[in-house]
Amino acid sequence: MRIHRELDSLGLLVGTIIGAGMFVLPYATAQAGIVWAGIYLVVVTVLMFFLHTLYGEAVYILDGNHRLPGYARLHLGRTSSYLATFSLFFGFIAALLAYGILGGEFLHVLARAGDASYYVFAFFIIGAFGLLLNLERIGWIAFLLTIPLVFFILVLAALAFPHIEWTRIPIMNNAKWFLPYGIFLFATSGVSTIPEIAQVLQKKQGRVFEKIVLLSGGLVAFLYAVFIVSVVGVTGAGTTTEAVEGLVESLGPSVVIIGALIGFLAVARAYLAIGLDFRNTLMYDFSVTKARAWVMVVTLPVGLYMMGAKNLIDIISTAGGIMGGLDAIVILLLAIHVRKHKTHPRGFIPVGILVPKILIAVFVVGIFYQVLYALGAV
Repeated sequence: MRIHRELDSLGLLVGTIIGAGMFVLPYATAQAGIVWAGIYLVVVTVLMFFLHTLYGEAVYILDGNHRLPGYARLHLGRTSSYLATFSLFFGFIAALLAYGILGGEFLHVLARAGDASYYVFAFFIIGAFGLLLNLERIGWIAFLLTIPLVFFILVLAALAFPHIEWTRIPIMNNAKWFLPYGIFLFATSGVSTIPEIAQVLQKKQGRVFEKIVLLSGGLVAFLYAVFIVSVVGVTGAGTTTEAVEGLVESLGPSVVIIGALIGFLAVARAYLAIGLDFRNTLMYDFSVTKARAWVMVVTLPVGLYMMGAKNLIDIISTAGGIMGGLDAIVILLLAIHVRKHKTHPRGFIPVGILVPKILIAVFVVGIFYQVLYALGAV
């Protein structure tokens, strides 16, 4: 029974992390260079290990079944609660907008005709109908749909290997050294599913929880590295934002179509999962009716798209670097609160107060630079 819970937890966390954000990583690597991408992959993987572990520790020790804004409101005060709510609200919208654009790009690759913006609207319409369904078990749907995604990465690597030319892979572009930061944060975060994993493990096995976080982080980093090298090694500086379209010349249209189809399913799954979380948050935390919550979830990202927010890279960078950074700061403040006021839970590594404080400084600097990058100042 214990092994079953551990496998469920591992599958759920890996299934949450690996998804739509993966397809943007090759473009970020092609722009910034493999050295910067490799540095960010390692650093962000380590940061996410600490964040997932520290958040899990807080969930284990604090009473109640909440999400980050709820924990912040109950234990950190009004300011942190507002910060978590702001980050959550705009993070949801930015993620839905990014998934809508990326889903439209995959549809455009599959259709190979017409203007890409039409397919973005088509994806939003499909997603709107999808959010009318009862999808309370979307977490397990995420896990199941991750299996063909992982399989595609491995098959793509095997097919791409004979076509990889290492000289095509940009080494280091210091002019865009910061570009991968927010994108890698976006693509490696599994924060939203940590409370659910704690429930699966029944809040008893801290050491098992840490091992699951460590194993999932290592597995995700390995698969991302394989995918990045497989794509950029073939398409080089011409890597497209959704990764697969540029592969057609070397690997043929069949691989591209399969990749676009799997990418579309991954994006659709992520869109439905985020949309459902957003809808439920509006309903249960802000007392919004189900109908109005659905309207807000569907129309807010579409409204931003129609107002000109169409640059996929900028949107994902902002969502990861700023909103993800704010979430991280709230989690780290929660970790400090636990260390000051609670008994350390059995099984967790006894990280002191200094480490969370250092990480807060790291994410504050990251947010500062992300704002400057969005403004074109760096």
